Amino acid sequence: MAFEVLLHRQAKKDLANLSSEHLKEADRFLEKVLPVNPFIDDVEKFPLQGNLKGWAKIRLGDYRLVYQVHKERVLVLVVFIAQRGEVYKRLKAFLRG
Repeated sequence: MAFEVLLHRQAKKDLANLSSEHLKEADRFLEKVLPVNPFIDDVEKFPLQGNLKGWAKIRLGDYRLVYQVHKERVLVLVVFIAQRGEVYKRLKAFLRG
């Protein structure tokens, strides 16, 4: 069973700003990896810890794609794509609303 991948509006904006090299890699993850297996089981995917438990990130070169898996809805929600140094700051701001 394939997971549906939904992009938050911020993730769509972030995708539009990626270079063609990073965009190609992001598209591969969004179309081929996340729908098949969004769970953390390889070296490219990392579960976040502490108060960010339940969130995960995938490495895309200098960028990280941040997402959450909803098993019961068979859904992956991608919230943003950020440079490595911005991931935690942006996710905490996103969660504050």
